[in-house]
Amino acid sequence: MAALSLELVMGLGAILVLAILLTLAGRGLLSVGSWQHRWELPDYLENPLRLALCAVAGLVLLHGLLTAYWLLGVPWRLATLLPPLGLFALLHPLDELFSTLGWPKPVDWSAWRRRSRDPRVLAALLPLAALTGGILAYGLTNPDFVYHWGIKGHRFFLASGLDLPFLDLAGNWPVHPEYPNLVPELFAATALLAGEFTDRTMPLWSVVFLALMALVIHGTLRGAGSDR
Repeated sequence: MAALSLELVMGLGAILVLAILLTLAGRGLLSVGSWQHRWELPDYLENPLRLALCAVAGLVLLHGLLTAYWLLGVPWRLATLLPPLGLFALLHPLDELFSTLGWPKPVDWSAWRRRSRDPRVLAALLPLAALTGGILAYGLTNPDFVYHWGIKGHRFFLASGLDLPFLDLAGNWPVHPEYPNLVPELFAATALLAGEFTDRTMPLWSVVFLALMALVIHGTLRGAGSDR
């Protein structure tokens, strides 16, 4: 039981850390070449659509890094993955620091406190909380993870890169070797952080993706003039 609990804690912690790091790195990527049109930190935090866009940019950055490492023959390791992601995560704060000769402006958390008490926000969080609890307590998963994305992610983690010999096996057509590798790469990067591939917690990325979808919908509705 203790080993299982540690496995859950490490897997959950890896997902949280990587999700935050990718979002910050994506924000840095989007700020490259845009110093004349910066996104101020409070506006970035208050705009859910921009927050989701930063997360998606971080996923694209992760895919680009891992693909480049594989093409160059560099094994996927924490020592090769974390430094570039950390550098991109620091791009925006460093830009503000050196451009204003001062620390970035403090974040105004009042809007977040108001929204945290909004019944509509709480109602939107209930399905995410229920799905999270089902995954952690009962090991909920989905067929695509069991027979497709999860297998490829585990193989990429073990191979420290794209496992083309495995994908080229004649009997492996059900795992769709022709599909894009972003999701299994994300699983492999999560396993690198956790120290092992954890089947019980890896499906929690579904919760993260659903949260991103909710942010996009909310941000789109706000942009259209809706108060929802």
